Amino acid sequence: MLYHPLELSENQIRLLILRDTGGDLIGELVHVSLDKPPAYSALSYTWGSNIKDRYIQCSFGNEQGIIASTAGLETALKVLHLEHKIN
Repeated sequence: MLYHPLELSENQIRLLILRDTGGDLIGELVHVSLDKPPAYSALSYTWGSNIKDRYIQCSFGNEQGIIASTAGLETALKVLHLEHKIN
């Protein structure tokens, strides 16, 4: 399993930190506390197809894996990542 359960008693969430690769989505999953959260952007979506035919290369600690995503999520993540690079 690429990611592990959150520590609910520690008020945690899981964030995907995207790396600048110039193309493919590559990221790292991290657990952070909502008591002292870092700055982050949240994305919620339900539009488009639900076919997961896109992939995000991802790490969690020493583990490496692939997260399947939809084309809509892939596009949204790339746009968000680009906006953060510009600002």
